[in-house]
Amino acid sequence: MSGFPVDVTPRRRLADASLAVVIGALVVTVAAFDPDTTAVDYALMALAAAALAFYQKAPRAVLAVTAASEAAYVLHAHPGPVAGLPVFAAMHTAARAGHRGTAAVGAGCSWWRTS
Repeated sequence: MSGFPVDVTPRRRLADASLAVVIGALVVTVAAFDPDTTAVDYALMALAAAALAFYQKAPRAVLAVTAASEAAYVLHAHPGPVAGLPVFAAMHTAARAGHRGTAAVGAGCSWWRTS
């Protein structure tokens, strides 16, 4: 498998957690401006963003969790395009880890949800 090696140093884990926090904050901030956003929507967004913190250990699982939770959020709330940010980040990291086929399937599912 051609991809980047797993780096589990505390500094790298902090960077992974920071990625999850920043993406989660962006998605939640945009959703906060929608008056129809419910607690379930916030929980789904938080789950998708939190999963990104583990992308180095299990990129395919992270892609599956983010895609499933964001799909449920999109089907429930019909948000804007920023809601797909966690899935795009997970697709990027899965492809970068060498799981390009899995990332391509995730891209196809993301495109289908937005059409």
